[in-house]
Amino acid sequence: MLSLFRPPGGGISLVAILWILAGGFCMYLGLRSGLNYILGMGLAFFVLGAGLWLRQGWARWLAMGVSALGVCSSIIMLATKGWEARPVLKLLSALFFIHALWVWEVRKDDPEPEMFLEDLER
Repeated sequence: MLSLFRPPGGGISLVAILWILAGGFCMYLGLRSGLNYILGMGLAFFVLGAGLWLRQGWARWLAMGVSALGVCSSIIMLATKGWEARPVLKLLSALFFIHALWVWEVRKDDPEPEMFLEDLER
């Protein structure tokens, strides 16, 4: 059970921590300002970060989709506003997230799924 809460390793640990922190910050802002959509966005980011930390496949693909949307919005901002620091940093961070998610491999010391089935049969 304790192995479930170990860091996933690689760049995914950083990505998961950043999603969790962003979620916590947005939830704080949402509660403080009374804006429910910011609170909901923060909750979604927090769940996504926790899913990445717990090495869930759905979180990997969802984070990849959200990061791809970030790349698209950054490209649109660069095309309309020109070269500014904010869209360039947003683009680079989204590309880093996508790269870290793409090369992510399950840790070698994770138990195989068949082991869980054998344990349940006993």
